[in-house]
Amino acid sequence: MPWLRDDLQSYGLRADPRDPSSRLLPVWLVHDPRLWLALDGRVYYGSHIDGPEYLTPAFEDVCHYCEVLALLDGFVVAFMRPLVMPRPRLEASSFAGEAIARELGLAPFAPASRGATRAWVGPGLRAVELDIPGFKRGTDVVSDTTEGIVLAAAQALDGGGTARITSPEPLDADLLATLPAPTREELMTSHVYIWGKHADYEDDRYRRRHRGS
Repeated sequence: MPWLRDDLQSYGLRADPRDPSSRLLPVWLVHDPRLWLALDGRVYYGSHIDGPEYLTPAFEDVCHYCEVLALLDGFVVAFMRPLVMPRPRLEASSFAGEAIARELGLAPFAPASRGATRAWVGPGLRAVELDIPGFKRGTDVVSDTTEGIVLAAAQALDGGGTARITSPEPLDADLLATLPAPTREELMTSHVYIWGKHADYEDDRYRRRHRGS
């Protein structure tokens, strides 16, 4: 039986792209996109209402998914960003995890470094590289301090691509002076700094550009 979720879309079982004779089960989690579980525990992200249906392997199993969620303050990608980011967060389109780890003295974190995901942790800072075509590709960093997030942004921007910092407090002007000039936005609960035309999964252009890659 199809499952009618509260977004008024019908969610039934889907064929596993790896084995059409097997099935994927739809799951609902707040602040996450359409999540699907394979019978062997593999976690997929999937979409079927905003264009051609596509399902993308995202995490090796539920434990892997939860480890990444824990590192990134419970938010990986969603249709609606959390109203409040509890700590400064960097979202960069480049794969800059290794450069950030070298600069800030982070160590590899094995529980979250599986499949196409790599993670590093250190005192007050976590960095995660994600490669989930159609949903999230690049490096996310959360930091206890604005200084740490600016240092991470410098490494990410050196690698090219776009970046965004979302912080519950404004960044110090002296810190910002060490980076290229950003576009700034002030929201009710956060301060946003953007370098380049940063696109989210919420942005339909992003979905259409990456779903076939």
